Amino acid sequence: QQRTGDRPTTADGSFALDAPSGVPLRVRAVASGLGPEQLEDVHAGDVLEFVLEPAGRIVVQATREGAPCALAVVELAREGVAGAPWRATTDAHGRVEAAGLTRGIYTVQCSPADGTRAFVLDLALAPGGEATAPFEVDPGRELVGVVRAARSGRLLSTRAAGVSVRGSRSGPVSTAP
Repeated sequence: QQRTGDRPTTADGSFALDAPSGVPLRVRAVASGLGPEQLEDVHAGDVLEFVLEPAGRIVVQATREGAPCALAVVELAREGVAGAPWRATTDAHGRVEAAGLTRGIYTVQCSPADGTRAFVLDLALAPGGEATAPFEVDPGRELVGVVRAARSGRLLSTRAAGVSVRGSRSGPVSTAP
């Protein structure tokens, strides 16, 4: 993706970016101590308003069979925001922290270093809030099943039909203060 401009705001908080006509743009505003905001599919001539709220953080604690799960790969993606997810690995204590986050619902994925499988949790993060995502990534627990076409009853495969299956915890989304 090509960057079209990068400008500081003026004393009254206003900004102006050069923008090509007829091209959908993604515009992001950031400020120290505040969560960034991003607007998608905006166009030259649009008038934008960003409201930046205090930044929050998500702390992931991964354990395996009761012990810290070091080097687990953690990804965070905010609902409704395009782009690559935030990605990091847990430390020797099975912990990693993502700071400077905007309020919203985040999908947190944690995959042990041995790649056995991913564990997923959705969290709601309030402005300036902190949420803890505990993951117990014990091996040997799994759900099994098949995916069939409704009309024919034919089994569907990823190779033939692009099928994938994703599990998540049922119940309400966890909330943070």
